[in-house]
Amino acid sequence: PGAIVAFPAPTFPMADVFARMNDARPVPVRLAPDGSLDDGALDRLARADLVYLCRPNNPTGSMIPRERVLELLDRARGLVLIDEAYGEYAGESMLGPALASGRGVVLRTLSKAYGLAGLRIGYGIGPEPLIRAIELSRGPYKVNAPGERAAAAALAEGWPWVRDIVERTRRNRERLARELAARGLAVLPGAANFLLAATGPGGAAALKSALADRGIGVRAFRELDGVGDAIRVTVGPWPLMERFLGALDAALAAAADIALPEPEAIP
Repeated sequence: PGAIVAFPAPTFPMADVFARMNDARPVPVRLAPDGSLDDGALDRLARADLVYLCRPNNPTGSMIPRERVLELLDRARGLVLIDEAYGEYAGESMLGPALASGRGVVLRTLSKAYGLAGLRIGYGIGPEPLIRAIELSRGPYKVNAPGERAAAAALAEGWPWVRDIVERTRRNRERLARELAARGLAVLPGAANFLLAATGPGGAAALKSALADRGIGVRAFRELDGVGDAIRVTVGPWPLMERFLGALDAALAAAADIALPEPEAIP
């Protein structure tokens, strides 16, 4: 109780929720939208009892530079949890440095690139003493047998099919970023399987509603820390992206009052 859990802001909202559930004190640390980490932010993270880093970050898709994570692993006073749920799309991992530091644990999932979201299969890799301590705190209800078998089958097939999915997603991500920017949205550089695009005030909610009317679902954020209003779009096969872009064009044409960002906000 009372331990400090620090994390970038914005990030995966459950970091704050889980900290409070365990009587810890959540401490959000403001990062730039591109994922940069200044010296002051690094100092605040390093002083925490536990640091949570989502890399690539959710919901921004940004990457804290590798050199800064290495510095954090070297300076941190407590445990550093590095969430690589979207790591396959980024093409790099902090697993080696995390293990070498003796205080880092890397979290991964089969819900994203492996496509097993409904089975809730994930795992952590870290120094044996840390993993043993974490195991003692786990509840009795863990992974079920069907989930274990599906995960084993997915992993047994090796990387080729996952690499193919990842490469197609990366290409579509870059293409979608250009298309969104051409329509006046401020697209943040992303390394995951989604893009975050800033709108003007109120624009995200209006776009979400207009797209829903056309059978398209996006996530809308209001006053996201350091970003403002924004929509998050999952990157899928290009025919689906074309359908989304068509609905977006129709929504923008039908509602001229949907707020878009000022030109200087567009990268």
